[in-house]
Amino acid sequence: MKYFAGDTAKYVINMRKKVKLKTIADKLGVSQSMVSRALSDKYGVKDELRTKIRLCALEMGYRVT
Repeated sequence: MKYFAGDTAKYVINMRKKVKLKTIADKLGVSQSMVSRALSDKYGVKDELRTKIRLCALEMGYRVT
């Protein structure tokens, strides 16, 4: 695991396992397509939910492949 210290928080990124859209969706209780739209900055996602999804993806170590 790698630790990155930011100004206000530390993020732990698990480099061993790929994080999938389904994993993020299941954790937040939304659909995979909603996660995809939020991370792609497309229409149909409220700002509050988009922020939650992006934060969750960051915390889980999601990277675009």
